[in-house]
Amino acid sequence: MLLGVVLRLATGGPASPAPLHAEGFSWDEALIFGFVAVIVIGAGVLIFGRGEDDDETAD
Repeated sequence: MLLGVVLRLATGGPASPAPLHAEGFSWDEALIFGFVAVIVIGAGVLIFGRGEDDDETAD
């Protein structure tokens, strides 16, 4: 959906996004967005760790 908004702005279309049913929201876009979200969240967990609880038990 965000890609659709960016494409509309780049091509000179209206800036306000259309409703999903009018835009023709596809499952392909939803799957790509889901995979990207999982990868970003997983990378964040790997980089920043799960929290400070592990540090307290490392005495």
